Amino acid sequence: IVNDMRSTEENNEEEEEEKSESKEEELPTYPPDYYEYRLVGVVVHTGGAEAGHYYSYAQSSDGKWWEFNDVDVLPFDPDDLDKETFGGKHFVTIDDPKEKGKKVRKECDKPYNAYML
Repeated sequence: IVNDMRSTEENNEEEEEEKSESKEEELPTYPPDYYEYRLVGVVVHTGGAEAGHYYSYAQSSDGKWWEFNDVDVLPFDPDDLDKETFGGKHFVTIDDPKEKGKKVRKECDKPYNAYML
């Protein structure tokens, strides 16, 4: 009978290392393009944490992009995805609070952001 003087902890660590090494060897490797995906849709949230509205942009099987917003389905240019889905600042035209009948441009935060890609 051989008495193994190593602690149980040392034995467990050694076994875990062996398992880890064998798992790493078994993992397949793929070329970088394997991990590239083709974007076919984006869900957007407009509003705040307390309330808001969801709509989406999606590509149909014929390659055309569409905006789906409740009952409205409109053509969409995917070149506009950045400006339509990533928040930031934009300008809006509002009634001038100082002069009735006059309009002014005001910079404000965009109320919408991409939620899922």
